Amino acid sequence: MKKLLARQTNLMADQISQYYQELASQPDLYELGLLNATEEPIPRHARLIRDELVAPLRQAAFDGKAAKTAKAARPMRSFYGFYTPLPSVLSGCKVLLLGCGTGRDAFIASKLVGAHGSVLAVDTDAANIKTARSYSQEQMELFGRKHANIQFSCGYPEDMASFDAKDRSFDVVLLNYSFNLALDKKRVISEVWRVLRFGGELYLGALFANCRMSTTYLNDHQVRNRVVRGAVYLEDFRRWLRAAGWESFRYMEKRRVVIQDKHQAKELEGVDLTFRVIRAFKLDNLEDLCENYGQSAEYLGTMPGFNQFFDLDDKHRFYVDKPIRVCGNTCALVENTRFAQHFRIQGNRQNRHFGLYTYCPYCGFGKDEDDIIEYLEEGKEVCTDCSHKAFCTVDGHCQHEG
Repeated sequence: MKKLLARQTNLMADQISQYYQELASQPDLYELGLLNATEEPIPRHARLIRDELVAPLRQAAFDGKAAKTAKAARPMRSFYGFYTPLPSVLSGCKVLLLGCGTGRDAFIASKLVGAHGSVLAVDTDAANIKTARSYSQEQMELFGRKHANIQFSCGYPEDMASFDAKDRSFDVVLLNYSFNLALDKKRVISEVWRVLRFGGELYLGALFANCRMSTTYLNDHQVRNRVVRGAVYLEDFRRWLRAAGWESFRYMEKRRVVIQDKHQAKELEGVDLTFRVIRAFKLDNLEDLCENYGQSAEYLGTMPGFNQFFDLDDKHRFYVDKPIRVCGNTCALVENTRFAQHFRIQGNRQNRHFGLYTYCPYCGFGKDEDDIIEYLEEGKEVCTDCSHKAFCTVDGHCQHEG
C-alpha cells in the first residue's frame, strides 16, 4: 500500500513538473488580454516603495503588445501584468509569496515586513528565480539593509514541501494570478491552510467566473490564454476553502473584467469575469453565517499610515475612536489576528446570542448585493451611497467619501 501511495505521489509530482515546464516555455500563454484587470497593479500603500526598486523592476505592469514590438528581455516578460495583492500592516510578519516572477512584488513585500519580518518568494520557473536572486543584493542596499530579509526558491504551490514550507510557519500567504494557472487549485488551498499559523491570512488576487468554463472552450486550441482558461468558479472556490478549514472569507475589492480578444469574447458569451482580491484568516471560531453576539469593535488609530480609518474589507471601514456593531466573525477577524493590538472590543460570545446578524451588507443573510440599499434604510454603519455596489470602490476605498 505504501509503495502504491508513493508511486501515485511521484506520478502527481511528475505531472505538476511537466505542466509548469510547459508554461515556462511558452510565456505568451500568460498574457492577460483583459480590460479593467490591472489598471494599477500595485495597491496604494505600496506604490511609493515601487520607486525604490532597482531599475529593471520599476515597470508597473507588463504590456504584451509593446513588449513584442520592443522585443523585451525575459526579466520584463515575467511580470505579465499580474496584480499581486499586498495587504497593509505586515511589519514583523513572516510572508510566503507564491508566483513571485522576477521579484518585483517580493521586494515590495520585504520592505513592508521590515527588518523583523521575512519573505519567502516562490516561483515555478527556475529562470525567474535566478533573475530575482541577481537583484537581491542591490535591492537590499537601496532599502538600506545590511542583511537580506528575503529568500527566493523554486517550487510548486500544489506541493509546498518542495520548497520546505513547514506546518504553521507563515503569518501571511500572498497569491496572485498564478492561482489561475495552478494545475490543482483545491490542493493549493489545502497547502496554504497547512502552512499558515493560527490567525494567519491568505491574501489572494485572481480571476473569477460566475460559472464553470465549458469543455469546448477549455479544449479550444486557439485560446492560448491560460489565465482566462483558469478562471475560478466562485462557488467551487468557496467549497475548496470550506474543505480546507475556512468557514468565511472577505472581499477587499472586485472589478468587472472585459475580454479584448474577439474570439475569446464570443466563446465566453454569458460568462461574467471579475478580478477579486480576497482575504481569509485561519481561525477556528468562524461560522458559516454571521451571528449576532452584541459585540462592537473600535479602531484605535495605531496602525502606521492609517490615521483616520482602517478598511477590514470592502464593506467594513473602521474610523478612529468610533465603535461600530459587528458580527461574531468580523469581531474575530480583528480580535484574533495581527490586528488585535489596534482594536478595542466590547462584548464576547459567552454572554448572549441574538441570532443571525442583519445589520450590514456583508452579513445580511439572504440578501443580494443590489437589494442591500433597501436593507439599509435605517442608516447603518456603512456608506449608503455605494455599499451595495461592487464597482464603487478603488483599492477597497469608497469613492463617495472624502
